[in-house]
Amino acid sequence: MRDFIIRRLLLLIPIIIGVSFVTFILFRFIPGDAAVFVCQLQCTPETLRDIREDLNLNDPFYEQYGRWLFGLPTGDMGTSFHTDLEVTTELERKYPVTLELLVLSLLISLLLGIPGGILSAIRPGSIVDFVVRLISVFWLSIPSFYLAILIITFGAAWFGWSPANFATGDVVTFKDVLRGQSLMTNLETFFWPSVVLSVGIAAVIMRLTRSSMLEVMRNDYIRTAYSKGLRERAVVWRHALKNAMIPVITIVGLQIGGLIGGSILVESVFALNGVGFYLLSSIVLRDLEVVQSMVLIFALTYVLINLIVDVSYAWLDPRIRYG
Repeated sequence: MRDFIIRRLLLLIPIIIGVSFVTFILFRFIPGDAAVFVCQLQCTPETLRDIREDLNLNDPFYEQYGRWLFGLPTGDMGTSFHTDLEVTTELERKYPVTLELLVLSLLISLLLGIPGGILSAIRPGSIVDFVVRLISVFWLSIPSFYLAILIITFGAAWFGWSPANFATGDVVTFKDVLRGQSLMTNLETFFWPSVVLSVGIAAVIMRLTRSSMLEVMRNDYIRTAYSKGLRERAVVWRHALKNAMIPVITIVGLQIGGLIGGSILVESVFALNGVGFYLLSSIVLRDLEVVQSMVLIFALTYVLINLIVDVSYAWLDPRIRYG
């Protein structure tokens, strides 16, 4: 197991180089000049030339990329063209927002998806099974950004409601709660964005949990457990669920990418000042070093979570061993 984890961690090096290089090359083909966005309306050819020199935009692309890449080992991710702040400084302020949003969304999706799938599987063909499958199809049919817009629009129009500190840029994270801020304000800020992000993934988990549980419940050892007089709760939780979780855990790891991508849109709609919103605004402003750094962080997060998923297989099924 140790050798497997070391090999996977070493793979992060080519992943860092590959993801960052592809992002850098593709970004150069996007129409728009970062110097124009910095200068805004007061641009003259001389001013643009000076800005490009100050931002090192006239350097060859391999020098720009190499300067950014070789700064990573020292923790230097570059500087924003527009705020003149280091990316790491901005990241320290914004990552708690996105981290709490992703963690809370994942927890809600698991709490909705796994119990719903289990109930549907142990009562196939019943009204519970029908309702669960209907709900999962409904959730899969609604794009997260559209659901977010509906919640904001109808909440404001019908109930005069808006999220706490909406569009102020001041977000109370769990880190702030530990420092004495209001927990209710934190929940008001993050509950609905997390629900929006989680329902689609919960539907996928629900459907896969149902199909996996149905397959496991047909096995001989499950029938043997019932024949010994074990209660249904013991059969489901002690014998069936653990074996049914391997494909579910796999799909949860894969859905992390959907959560990360969805967080960009949801943070924009709910005006959460997180990493996703920071990335989107940086793309619009052609802030290259910020975009490279944020894409890299998202890629590393996805790879590390899938490593955790792979390691969890050995815990769920002792027959699985990694060389």
